[in-house]
Amino acid sequence: MLRRFGFRTVIVANGVATAVTFVLCALLGPHTPLVLVVCALFASGVCRSVSLSAYSTIGFADIGPDRTSGASALTGTVQQLATGLGIALAALALRAAEPLAPLLGLGGPAGSYQVALLLLALLPLAAVTEAIRLRRDAGAVVTEPPTLSRPMRADP
Repeated sequence: MLRRFGFRTVIVANGVATAVTFVLCALLGPHTPLVLVVCALFASGVCRSVSLSAYSTIGFADIGPDRTSGASALTGTVQQLATGLGIALAALALRAAEPLAPLLGLGGPAGSYQVALLLLALLPLAAVTEAIRLRRDAGAVVTEPPTLSRPMRADP
């Protein structure tokens, strides 16, 4: 996908798709057929996997071999911080959803989770606003096949 469409297009489209899967998960209920639950969860997992792959790869795409060690440390740190931040934001969304759910007519214990998932769907959309700012050719050194004028980098 990255070679075919480029980083910016994949990250933007995947961010929107991730937000849609959060909304789909918010719509799941006790009477939702199992096959639809599995499909929604599978799609959500695929979207998150594509995000992780794209962001991890672009983190190394436009840097020289002499800077990969620092980029690796920074990428690992950012991933750990993002995981912790994601958990904290999910907890805050659930807490904020508790008073909102009854106001939206969503009763029962699932109502807060539905609202929290809808609130969390805003996060990938926020990432999309940043991804749109990427250059169209961002990460091209990784996604374009090597040519005679631009051979593959040799590892030292």
